[in-house]
Amino acid sequence: MTDFPDILRVLCAYKNINNSELSVKLGISKQAVHSKIARDSFTLRDISKYADILGYTVELRFIDRESGQVIKG
Repeated sequence: MTDFPDILRVLCAYKNINNSELSVKLGISKQAVHSKIARDSFTLRDISKYADILGYTVELRFIDRESGQVIKG
């Protein structure tokens, strides 16, 4: 499973946004962005907020391991 910091780096690269620009969009310090990424301390709410700021939608799905049935949140 890929960690969110790796995904975030890819999303930022697609949008050509660096951590400084991301911090301005989020209204937090560049150090706070760096710290979250370094510690991988993202909550689901954080992931949704970062994705929204970058123009992406997050989809959470639950998949039954036995049947493969997908339950969307």
